[in-house]
Amino acid sequence: MTLTESLQQGLLLLDAGMGTYLQAKGLAAGQPPEQWNLTHPDAVVDMHTRCLLAGSSVLYTNTFGANRLHYPPAMLRRLIEAAVTHAKAAIAQTASATPRYVALDIGPLGRFLAPFGELSFEEAVSIFAEVVQIGAACGVDLIVIETMADAYETKAAVLAAKENASVPIFVTHAYDQNGRTLTGATPQTMVPLLEGLGVSALGVNCGFGAAAMTDTVKALLRYASVPVIVKPNAGLPKLVGGRTVYEDTPETFAREMKELVNLGVRAVGGCCGTTPEHIRALAESLSGITPPPLLPPNRTVVTSYVRAVELGKSLVRVGNRLHTAKNPPLREALSAGDDDLLIEQAERQVDDGAELLLLHVSPSAAPISPSSCPGQDERACLSHALSQLQATVSVPLLLDAATPAALARAMRVYNGKPMVRLTDTSEHPLQAILPLLRHYGGTLLVPLSLPSKDKEASPAALLALAEGVLSAAGQQGIAPRDIVFDLLPADLPSPERLRQVLRELKSRWGVSTLLTLPDPLPDAPTLSVPDVRTALECGIDAVLFDPTEADLRACLPAPDDRP
Repeated sequence: MTLTESLQQGLLLLDAGMGTYLQAKGLAAGQPPEQWNLTHPDAVVDMHTRCLLAGSSVLYTNTFGANRLHYPPAMLRRLIEAAVTHAKAAIAQTASATPRYVALDIGPLGRFLAPFGELSFEEAVSIFAEVVQIGAACGVDLIVIETMADAYETKAAVLAAKENASVPIFVTHAYDQNGRTLTGATPQTMVPLLEGLGVSALGVNCGFGAAAMTDTVKALLRYASVPVIVKPNAGLPKLVGGRTVYEDTPETFAREMKELVNLGVRAVGGCCGTTPEHIRALAESLSGITPPPLLPPNRTVVTSYVRAVELGKSLVRVGNRLHTAKNPPLREALSAGDDDLLIEQAERQVDDGAELLLLHVSPSAAPISPSSCPGQDERACLSHALSQLQATVSVPLLLDAATPAALARAMRVYNGKPMVRLTDTSEHPLQAILPLLRHYGGTLLVPLSLPSKDKEASPAALLALAEGVLSAAGQQGIAPRDIVFDLLPADLPSPERLRQVLRELKSRWGVSTLLTLPDPLPDAPTLSVPDVRTALECGIDAVLFDPTEADLRACLPAPDDRP
């Protein structure tokens, strides 16, 4: 049975806080624990061994702060190689019928990424990748990315892990007592991002004791489809006689953790202040307990770094103004190297009720300023506009591109889980976009329109097209919840056809749908107010339109006022 299979079926017991143990053995305040891999190897092996004897199945290597920002290349390699060797030595010295695993432990870099700091996204990926490459070469069984406080840095770390190793990835964040990370992410925004990236398990660690994490853990369990990890501190620290002491005894820790396991947590261990005795008490308290079965929620979600928008709860409004081919003033402003109108129009759409914003920047529509888009290619133009928006607006984005290369770059640097659309006119656009979705995560918007105009767009034909899309997505491991079908007025000219297609999409596959409202142009296909009401009555989940047009806004009900 593999590590992920065992986690799906039962409990996984992690280890305790390495730093706490080494401090008790003489690690000086401010001294990096990783240095002890070389200077005090016996202490590191002893800590691992004690955790295994207490019941741990997973050992975190002593590499939390090991990266090139803190160590030169040769030293970094020696520290990581020694850390993996020590964990493997402890496993070899302790016999057990239960499989044990070595996890490469990766902590945050300690620097903010742009636009809030000076570290670029790709530089962060490179720093994490170097650590992963060394650990993978040493034969680690999994990678743990822990104590993260920023969604963007987390994405950089996960991509580095995915692109440089072929082992399961666990990710845990440090949330405050309001359920937010340092940069504002919540379980509702982090779970879709991490699941889209394909992590094997996710959760929370550090910051507080188990009892104080209860609300955050409940939120993680409510939103997650993968197993949830909890690795709390031994309560809160306090100074006693000049020493830092944590308040939770092993018995208190075990009792509080048992309550979280009964809620559905699958992987448990301890962080700061916990010792092998905390793990022993935890193992004894969980003996014979089987956690509740995993019941993955069927949620279609797109996110920014701080906002999550779920389709299917209430009508979602998607603003379409940031499309250079259809917005001459915006095209001209970007051509002159002026980003102000981009930001102004984005903010106005949000003020007018848009919860998502479409972004399409095509250099073929106009020559964009070389300072904004070097090389005049769509990849550079879209990435530049995306960077401007991510620094100023907090709503999620619908990334719209004509080429897979442009979409791939935008998906890579997007801070969240985007909605994406590829307006590729090639014969097989799905073959280009589905691998991107699998690698970077996202919700795919698919126009439900027949490519040949001489074919009748009957409900049966449209539904056959939808079935083909879902089948192709399923072969790539992409669930129906990550597919949204875009219904176009030209293919659904009557309320009867609209009603039939919507009902069949919902009843057969439970997928989300979006209705594109045409701009008020003389030659554009039109939808009457009754047509829009029909779509709403049949459960349309989102509309793509210009929210700054009062006449179009009047066609829609007030927020949360679905017929």
